[in-house]
Amino acid sequence: MDRMLNRQTTWFLINIKARREQTTEHYVRAFRSLYEQDPLVCFPRGGKSGSLKNVTFSSLLDEKSNPKWIHIGLLSYTIIDRDAFYDKRNQEDVIIDDWNDDIVANKKETDLYFIPSVHTLAVRCSSDISLKNIVYYLSEALNSLEPDTFDVDVIIERDILERVLNAHAVTHIYANISYSNPGHTNGFEAAFDQKLRGLG
Repeated sequence: MDRMLNRQTTWFLINIKARREQTTEHYVRAFRSLYEQDPLVCFPRGGKSGSLKNVTFSSLLDEKSNPKWIHIGLLSYTIIDRDAFYDKRNQEDVIIDDWNDDIVANKKETDLYFIPSVHTLAVRCSSDISLKNIVYYLSEALNSLEPDTFDVDVIIERDILERVLNAHAVTHIYANISYSNPGHTNGFEAAFDQKLRGLG
């Protein structure tokens, strides 16, 4: 039997504001460039670096054919120094001549969701990459593509939060419903449908 779980997710919201050309098209272009160039950003603490895992542009488009949202997969990892290996049992340095420099360690990843129309990015509060490093990555990476163009800040004002929350309309709801008493199936489905239509 399927169970309905009541789950709640909390989010950080990050404002990405261009100092010039504050248009949806500009933000979409910036993230396309970010995806194509994938700059490596070294975080200020902890010896880790950040880069992109993937970027997906929504197939839902606005009236100007811009994607309504962009999903970004962000990675954080340690770049391994091939000259810094040590054998602690034999107490000696180890040189690995055929080390593959593309292999990194301590990988963490998180999902970011950017809404170009309100130039706002959402990330779960439970992200494996710290909010500070996410903000740092976005600021450094975007400004490396267009110098001194983007300000990246965490949103704390309630009115901006309301704008973001109201930026999207629900277009589809899929429900998987199980019944303890199957005799009332049709009546419940009709009542459920009517209630949802009344909300729109």
